[in-house]
Amino acid sequence: MKEAGIEGSRIYTVEGGAKALSGVKGALTTNRVDENIDWQYIKGSEVLGKTGAQIVDVRDDKTYAEGHLKDSKQVGLKDIESSAAQTEAFELAETLKKDQPVYFLCYSGNKCAKTAISVFKDAGFDTNNLLIIEDGAKDADVSAAFVKD
Repeated sequence: MKEAGIEGSRIYTVEGGAKALSGVKGALTTNRVDENIDWQYIKGSEVLGKTGAQIVDVRDDKTYAEGHLKDSKQVGLKDIESSAAQTEAFELAETLKKDQPVYFLCYSGNKCAKTAISVFKDAGFDTNNLLIIEDGAKDADVSAAFVKD
């Protein structure tokens, strides 16, 4: 850390490390839902008319296979605290255009989408370009537009 320019007096070590923290409720978590982000929402009907929209479906693989929005990308974030799923989301983020909006579709427009937005923020996206499709797959317009590959 010192090599990265952090002053030594600002570097601390947790006595007992992760083992000690494991006994403290909430100390070791990858839950990103409560991150301080101004969550942006958009109606599904507004997204459906956008040609070339970057849509990321964060529902699980099985649900995605049963029906999804055409040309959407998928990363399963049903287990929002899964570090493997968050890593997969980060890798997907690196394949998308950072200067264009990304629309997130989840089950209801809440936890999974918020987790994805937090991960995409870490990947360098402006949170103003990261929008949650309001009501997620429960939106009648959205579910009516589902296709199967």
